[in-house]
Amino acid sequence: MILISTIKERFGKFREITFETAKPLPEITLPFGATLLSQEERKLLLRFDRSLTSASRVTADVMRELEVTDFTLTEPDLSSIIKQIYQGALSQEVSL
Repeated sequence: MILISTIKERFGKFREITFETAKPLPEITLPFGATLLSQEERKLLLRFDRSLTSASRVTADVMRELEVTDFTLTEPDLSSIIKQIYQGALSQEVSL
């Protein structure tokens, strides 16, 4: 029997981090393994692949460039993981 935690581990490899900054955002260099999802005046939303990097590394890289007042780490919810599986992620992994 496959546990929900196992499914999340295998198919939930992306995380999102939202940073709130003290000052308007300048142009920054994105941390390795991260992509920009959105940027507002004082808010930055990044997505990263946890198989390539860690939340602590992404956070540290951003904090070296910006004065961060708050941040939030978001893990994928079960419904988005199930959607990936129905879109063929399970068969792709089995064929590897």
